[in-house]
Amino acid sequence: MPTRRNPSAPSDEPPSGGPLTEDALHGYLSGVRHRLAAGGIPEPIRASVAERLATAEKALERGALPDAERALLDADAQLDRLGEETELTEFPRGLVGYVPRGARGSPPPREEEPLANRMLIVERLWEVRRSDGYDVQPLLPALHEAEAAYRAGDRGRARRLVDQVHTALEALEQTGSPPREV
Repeated sequence: MPTRRNPSAPSDEPPSGGPLTEDALHGYLSGVRHRLAAGGIPEPIRASVAERLATAEKALERGALPDAERALLDADAQLDRLGEETELTEFPRGLVGYVPRGARGSPPPREEEPLANRMLIVERLWEVRRSDGYDVQPLLPALHEAEAAYRAGDRGRARRLVDQVHTALEALEQTGSPPREV
C-alpha cells in the first residue's frame, strides 16, 4: 500500500495542471476529509460524501487514479453545494485550521481582511512600544490617518501610512527614536 501524504494544511482543491499523481490525490482526499470533519453537514449528505471518499480511497489503493479523482470531485461538489464557506484569499505560513465565516465568494469580514489585520498589528506594536517607554505619540496621527484612508476606500494610502508607521516603530528598538516623523 502506498504511503499516504499527511499535509500540515490539507488542500481540498482538485489537482490542477499536469498529470494526476497519487500524492496529489491523497492530498485532495485529506482536504475533502477535513471539510467533512468540520461539521455542520446534514446526515444524508455526510453519508454520501463518506461513501464517495471510501470509493476514492479504494481506487487509490488499486492505482485507478482517474476513478479516484472522479469520486473526489463528486464528493467535493456535494460539499460545495452546501455553500456556507468563504474563500481564504491569502495563506499565512503555518495555517493548520481555518473556520470560514459567511457565504462562499463573499468578501471576507474585516477581521479576516489582510490590510485591516496589518493595521491592527501595527496599532498593537505602537501600544507595545509606548509601554516600553518610547515616545510614539508623534506616530499616532499617521495611524489615525491610515484608518481614515482605509474607511474611505483609499487602500493604497492606508497601506503606505501603515508601512511608514511600522518602519518607524521597528526603528525605535534599534535607535531609540523614529527615523523621521511620518
